[in-house]
Amino acid sequence: MIGATAVRVLGRFGAGAVLRTIRRGLRVVVYHHVGSENDLTRHLGCTTPTDLFHKHVEWLRKNYDIVDLETVASGGPLPKRPLLITFDDAYRSFLTEAVPVLRSFGIPSTLFLLTDPIFRNRMVLDNLLSFVVARDPEMLSTYTRRSGVDAVRDVLFETIPRGGAPLRDEIYDRLDGVHGRAARELAEEVDLYLRPEDLDRLEKDGVRLARHTASHVKLPLAADPDRELRAEWSACGLDDRDRAFSYPFGSIADAEDTLDAVVAMGIGPLFLVDGCANSPGSRIFFRSSVPTGSVSSLDDEIEIAGMLRRFRRRGRIARLERRL
Repeated sequence: MIGATAVRVLGRFGAGAVLRTIRRGLRVVVYHHVGSENDLTRHLGCTTPTDLFHKHVEWLRKNYDIVDLETVASGGPLPKRPLLITFDDAYRSFLTEAVPVLRSFGIPSTLFLLTDPIFRNRMVLDNLLSFVVARDPEMLSTYTRRSGVDAVRDVLFETIPRGGAPLRDEIYDRLDGVHGRAARELAEEVDLYLRPEDLDRLEKDGVRLARHTASHVKLPLAADPDRELRAEWSACGLDDRDRAFSYPFGSIADAEDTLDAVVAMGIGPLFLVDGCANSPGSRIFFRSSVPTGSVSSLDDEIEIAGMLRRFRRRGRIARLERRL
């Protein structure tokens, strides 16, 4: 973990602004849910209030050259300070809250899309866990000794990776309907996910759609990787030419475990979240997650923390890039 004190000290001396000017390579930011939290998102740390998102976009537009996914995927030349704005998952707040802000500034974005919530009416496990913890923190005690917010992270990042796909399915089936409402009904009640008919509206607004698996499973745990990456995408009528892919949870370890299989499917470029600075010319991109950070913290996260993380992981990143 990057030392927050070191980042703050360097930020006070203007290191972020200097790096923004001299550093080469694409910067990528990632958002998820925009607007107000509800029980289905409250314990995921993924919500950006709309007014804060507006301030973020205003600052990013002023300080970077915003590019679109086509420009990045083509491998062609980039402007001096390139930055790509991305979203993950399938939240309808992207359409209702984020897109109007992006449209007002005339800038493009990319949505890495989950298909199960939209086309199969199936809630993502992350949202179901958040709902359960919001109503009864002890409900997850069977799978973790922790409670509250930490219980969600423990189940997603510790318990399920140890138990694999069968345990993931068991947890979902046990929790679905536990409070008397089926998961799909809860999602519909708060208009949580995009609808199939929304996707045409997004594309008309300059949003590029790309892949994020069908069910938001950590890819090394997927029982059927082809379904997650290719079969469902095609079955839902989405354009097979849209081959960019962001790893759920964005872990470099997940990419290390599955890179060869993903590349063999013809999927790419690839996007992670670990927040490292990117190499010019690479086909794997790290993204900075800035959902609730103040505008003044954007330089610290995107530039300073990004460089420090890359330095610490430079060997792993170099080995990953050589495999592409």
